[in-house]
Amino acid sequence: VGPVALVPLPGEPFAEIVLRLRHRSPVQHTLVASTTNGASGYFVTREARARGGYEVWVARAMGAYLPADNLDDVLVEENLRLLRAV
Repeated sequence: VGPVALVPLPGEPFAEIVLRLRHRSPVQHTLVASTTNGASGYFVTREARARGGYEVWVARAMGAYLPADNLDDVLVEENLRLLRAV
């Protein structure tokens, strides 16, 4: 099978975030586990946040996961940094 990495996220990321992370990962098989550790909520992309919609409304209503417009970039870059360190 080759090298495998598991990236746990405490929310549900949009598919675009997962695809970017997997495409750029240094690990051959990168699996993203969403809503880990009992958390919930959506990790939305910058485009989705600007567009609005159900997921953005839910994230705002829960008061979580919208700390910055570039949350999607931060999730991808920080997890790539961690993957490169292992």
